[in-house]
Amino acid sequence: IVATGGCAAPAHGSNGSGLDLLRSLGHPIVAPKPALVPLTAQSPVLPLLQGLRTRGTITLARHTAAGEILFTEDGLSGIAAMEVSRNATPGAIASLDLLPEFSPEALTAIIGRWQSECPEMGLAGLLPRRVGEAVCKAAHAPADVAATCKDFRFTITGTREFPFAQVTAGGADVAAFDPHTLESRLVPGLFACGEALDVDGGCGGFNLHWAWASALLLK
Repeated sequence: IVATGGCAAPAHGSNGSGLDLLRSLGHPIVAPKPALVPLTAQSPVLPLLQGLRTRGTITLARHTAAGEILFTEDGLSGIAAMEVSRNATPGAIASLDLLPEFSPEALTAIIGRWQSECPEMGLAGLLPRRVGEAVCKAAHAPADVAATCKDFRFTITGTREFPFAQVTAGGADVAAFDPHTLESRLVPGLFACGEALDVDGGCGGFNLHWAWASALLLK
């Protein structure tokens, strides 16, 4: 039974050796890559945001996730960023909606009123102070502030590496295993489970469930 995990969190022993073993036995391997991992990104306002947390949604490659967003020295982390990290490619644009509870029209009206009646408030009460300052700087013009809140863009450069990943995307191609027993179709008597197989899910315990459920199948 190959139950060696994938490549994520190598400090705990997951170094990809199980995938090398399966490859040596003729199993096709879907190239492993980090998943549920922080994004690396570029933006002129990123230095202003480092260490701050807020909530919102992130859309990347037509995939959207909601939850906490953490701005790091080199990109984006938090649950929302990690949920979409599987789809990260260099040059892609991550769009953050920092105020998803407001429609664009409602937010434009609110910010327009504040700008005319209390310009010194900035975005206080809507966003953390430094996040609001970064949004205003990125917007360039007061009329663009609401739109920037709804579409705060970062250019993705990639993701952090396996030591920072919670799970491995990729692994042994599941087509080569019987789904009812997880026995190899290529090597009789050989079984695999957990992250050694090309199965991964989002945040919320799904990957732990797969590890336990696939192991129980072999009991």
